[in-house]
Amino acid sequence: MTSSGNALDARQRRIVALGLLLLTLLAYLPALGAGLLWDDRIITDGPLLKTLAGLRAIWLEPSQIHNEFHYWPLFYTTLWLEHALWGDTPTGYHVSNLLLHALNSILAWHLLRRLRVPGALAAAALFALHPVHVEAAAWIFGRKDLLATALCLGSALCYLRFDDGAGRRWYGAALLLFGGALLSKSIAIGLPLVLLLVLWWQRGRPSSGTSAGRLTGRDGLRLLPLFALAIAYAAADFWFVRSHVTLRFDLTWLDRAVISGRALWFYGSTLLWPAGLTAIHPRWPTPVAAWHLLWPLTALALPVALFALRHRIGRGPCAAVCCFGVTLAPVLGLVDFDFMRYTFVADRFQYLASLSLIALAAATAARLAAALTTTRWPAWAAAAICCALLGAGSFAHARDHRDLETLFRANLARNPLSWAPYAHIGYSRARAGRFDQAIGWYRLALTLNPDDPWTHLQLAEALGEADRREAAIGHLQRAIAIAPHAVEAHINLGVLLSERGEVSAAVQHLERALALAPASADALVNLGSVLGNLGRNDEALARYRRALEIDPTHAMAHTNLAGELIRRGRRDEGLAHLQAALERDPGLAEAWRGLGLLRLEQRDPRQAIRALSMAVELRPSWADAHNDLGNALGSAGEFERAAAAHARVLALDPSYPRIHYNLALDQLNLGRDSATAMHLERALQLDRSLAEVYAGMSARLEQKGQPAQAALFRRALESQPAAASGPAASAPAR
Repeated sequence: MTSSGNALDARQRRIVALGLLLLTLLAYLPALGAGLLWDDRIITDGPLLKTLAGLRAIWLEPSQIHNEFHYWPLFYTTLWLEHALWGDTPTGYHVSNLLLHALNSILAWHLLRRLRVPGALAAAALFALHPVHVEAAAWIFGRKDLLATALCLGSALCYLRFDDGAGRRWYGAALLLFGGALLSKSIAIGLPLVLLLVLWWQRGRPSSGTSAGRLTGRDGLRLLPLFALAIAYAAADFWFVRSHVTLRFDLTWLDRAVISGRALWFYGSTLLWPAGLTAIHPRWPTPVAAWHLLWPLTALALPVALFALRHRIGRGPCAAVCCFGVTLAPVLGLVDFDFMRYTFVADRFQYLASLSLIALAAATAARLAAALTTTRWPAWAAAAICCALLGAGSFAHARDHRDLETLFRANLARNPLSWAPYAHIGYSRARAGRFDQAIGWYRLALTLNPDDPWTHLQLAEALGEADRREAAIGHLQRAIAIAPHAVEAHINLGVLLSERGEVSAAVQHLERALALAPASADALVNLGSVLGNLGRNDEALARYRRALEIDPTHAMAHTNLAGELIRRGRRDEGLAHLQAALERDPGLAEAWRGLGLLRLEQRDPRQAIRALSMAVELRPSWADAHNDLGNALGSAGEFERAAAAHARVLALDPSYPRIHYNLALDQLNLGRDSATAMHLERALQLDRSLAEVYAGMSARLEQKGQPAQAALFRRALESQPAAASGPAASAPAR
């Protein structure tokens, strides 16, 4: 298969490639400033892209990847490599995506020229500028489709080069690139059959050297290793999905047939008229009616009709339509995939498949133009107008991808009855710390779909942050009832049950989370915390160390391990872990509190005040941190500020243990006898065990020559006669 007669020299090819690159960047310019969307948060959350252990998990423990149900390690490896370059900043990833999309347009042009498709350059430009591709290019996780497409196109070019008589190294390259495509996204599975269809089409051309335009056994044998690779990967991926996805869709084979046929027509129509593109399209109702069978029947009838007309119109149209269907087969709903809980179609699913229909349209237009006119400028003008319109559509659609809330507000405008946009806007509000607003959006989502476990999980987190823990527990229990393998739900429920005092139930849920995800650092840290509260400190220490083996960047693991080490008197080691925690997460209030308590223990109240002030600034409603800050201020002689800090504790939690006693000491040091007496009496009413403390304090103050202050403690004891007995005790530390 030689290239067309109007061959371009190397300089002209470079100019065309540069032109396609510039067109792509111009049309998708708003995507360069986009933030993190959907699953993009994996870039900033967790250790996966930040450590060598994460790279190992990508290849050897894919079940540990959050919310991933396929084996696509090459895709994640590209993100891992990029994270080493630009960390959590989204811009670098978006630039890479756009460059990859432009590369795919250039590769498509080279492939179509090799196949001598009329209008190859127009097809490549349309592919570059079509709005249906915005989702794949503007969403960082759309890299899966971009990378798989690049490797598929490269594999096809290498195989066709080999089929033209080049050396076997091209065949090896085709196999290698195809394997890489499969490890990027399973949409590449159909490539061997696509190549077979392309060969059938090419053999039927008048210029083909093959007799009667037939495929030969040699063609089948050459493609057999690619088919074997595709079948092996499909079986392994299917097993992996079935092993890790508990969500099942109650669809009959009739439902699936109708959905697949309707999806084919949906994708074809959005290529022809890209209006109403959105993140989540309406989900078609099931079960289906009998007349809905027209969708799959007409979808099957089209390639059959084109096959019957092959002697009049050539094999190209039939081959193009079949390639489109074959490539889309994995996402037509014939087998379950996770996105079906939202809808049955997505724009990005047809990224690779769209090339065949775009090429068919461009070739048809080029042949019509050649038949109707002898000059080229009308055809070029029409192509330029189409490209301008599509580019403008892509530019506008790319602006919807600026951030998560913008994306889903646009989604609601086009699909207001979908529950998912409400849930994702709620998630965006929760990430911004606006939990009350997030709760409202989550509740709207659950009104439309009360059985989505992810929404229950996210609502529970928002309720927990809003101190509505009982309601949060109910939603976590509901999430687990719907999806028993929801690791995060088990972890969060374990934490809340522990706070409620149901320690044995908490341990059960956290151990269940570890059984489902043995490499979950979050589960290990939270289980360690519960075990520590039970006095099983050695077990807690072991869990924290294991968590840091899995994720050396886990700030809470460093913080909790520091607490255990300090408890054992290993203060220097504890300090090192607290510093490591704050290096990795300067906004972790628990680490600042731990550092403040350590400095207070080391008799450095000024540094303690600084650290504890950071803790209360980060978590203004944390009573423990305010109490510790008051104690540190008291140690530094700043009794007025100490009293204010302890008063804040009382406002946050009137039942906080011994807070009235701490306030009494503050008022005592400020010389306010009436306030001291009031708080002493209230403290003793709430905690009768303070009687021994009061007797001890009274004796000590008498010995120090402070009879008036000693009398305050005696009067408090006398006001509670039942508490006025017992041996003297020394004053407790605040």
